[in-house]
Amino acid sequence: MSNLFIFIIVLIFIIIIQLIISSWFVEIATLKGYNAKEHFIFQKCFWLGLPGWLYTLGLPDIRENPEYDNKDTIKKSKIKLQPWTCSQCGQSNPGDSAVCSKCSTVNYDMWHKLHE
Repeated sequence: MSNLFIFIIVLIFIIIIQLIISSWFVEIATLKGYNAKEHFIFQKCFWLGLPGWLYTLGLPDIRENPEYDNKDTIKKSKIKLQPWTCSQCGQSNPGDSAVCSKCSTVNYDMWHKLHE
C-alpha cells in the first residue's frame, strides 16, 4: 500500500511541475506575439512535454514584422469591414466586432471574415 501512496504523490508532483513549466511557455509564446489559446501552446507543452517546449522555443517572433500591431489587426486590414445591424435587437455594431454589444448575438458572416 505504501508503494501506491508514493506513486500517487510522485504523479501529483510531476503534474504540478508540468503545469508550471507549461504556463512559462505560454508566457514565452505571448511575448513572441502569439495568441496562446489560438495556437494551443499550453496543451502542446503539457501533453507533449519536451517536444512541446521545443516547438514553443522554435516559434519565430512575429513582433519583428513591421506590420505587427496585433495578429488580428493584420487580418482585419486585408478586408474592408462594414458596421452591421443586429437582426435580433436592431443594435448598430462596429465592423471589427462579430458579437452584438447589446444582446450578444453572433454575426457568423462577420465572425468568419475576422477569423479567416
